[in-house]
Amino acid sequence: MRICPLCGTTTHVRICPVCGTPTVLDTQEFISDEEEPAGVIDHYMLIKELGEGGMGKVFLAKDIRKSRKVALKLINPRKINDPHAVTRARRGVLACASLNHPNIVEVYDFKVLENGEWLIAMRYINGTPLDQLIRKHGRFKPSAVMYLLEKLADALNYAHNKGVVHRDIKPSNIILERDSSGRIQPVITDFEVAKWFGSIDNQTDPTQKGFLIGTPSYMSPEQIMSSGEVDGRSDIYSLGVVTYEMLTGINPFRRPDTIDTIKAQLHIAPPPLPEEVKRELPPPFVMLLFRMLAKDRDRRIQSGKSIVKALKAMSSMV
Repeated sequence: MRICPLCGTTTHVRICPVCGTPTVLDTQEFISDEEEPAGVIDHYMLIKELGEGGMGKVFLAKDIRKSRKVALKLINPRKINDPHAVTRARRGVLACASLNHPNIVEVYDFKVLENGEWLIAMRYINGTPLDQLIRKHGRFKPSAVMYLLEKLADALNYAHNKGVVHRDIKPSNIILERDSSGRIQPVITDFEVAKWFGSIDNQTDPTQKGFLIGTPSYMSPEQIMSSGEVDGRSDIYSLGVVTYEMLTGINPFRRPDTIDTIKAQLHIAPPPLPEEVKRELPPPFVMLLFRMLAKDRDRRIQSGKSIVKALKAMSSMV
């Protein structure tokens, strides 16, 4: 439905049949009675703020052109001390546009606004971030961890086969939602920091040494040492850290100080699982987890496909 901004006539056509004024979309039909629009940016109507971090804010919004809800991330460029960041973000969106997997969030749009802010629009997921669930509930049941790990490993295997490395796998970038059948599905978000390679040839790599891309308590050793020289096995390591945290409620490498966290990632093996956790797990799963956490990527399990295969083989053990 459209509305005339001059006389208020509602109509389905673009020109008001009463006064001849061009009509606009009636935004009220896109929001519930409880929702009040907080503003309009470009062709997105802001509904409410979902969160705020060091880089900017995330809003629930409506894409007026497409008549769909989106999660709209607005990033303050002054928070980014990287001259190549725009190039990397654009490549990240290009990478996401090529991905079509039920456990990977769809990214719709990226642009730099007139005020310099970055706008990233992606599918709105009506779910709960994994980090919030871990803080609230502590460790997960082994069967739930195995189920989530299989879904996440399959998603990463798909992305890696498309030439996309996420580089920041962590609980806050995984949202759990219910699908149409009511089954919980983990969805990986924030692929916009991914490195795009493969179809873009002979271009300077914007992910250069000196820029630490990722979250230290989840980063692989090779990512810490050289962010520009990682492959899908780095995501496997990060997923191993997430899996350990789901099982125990504790990140095995996080320290109060960032430098100490980095040292732990580089030089300290993850502690053994608590006995009460190990008793609930098939022994092959424990071996799989610590293969994911190998410091040497050549000794690490090599792909998400291998993880999925191993999990299917032990599914009857839980």
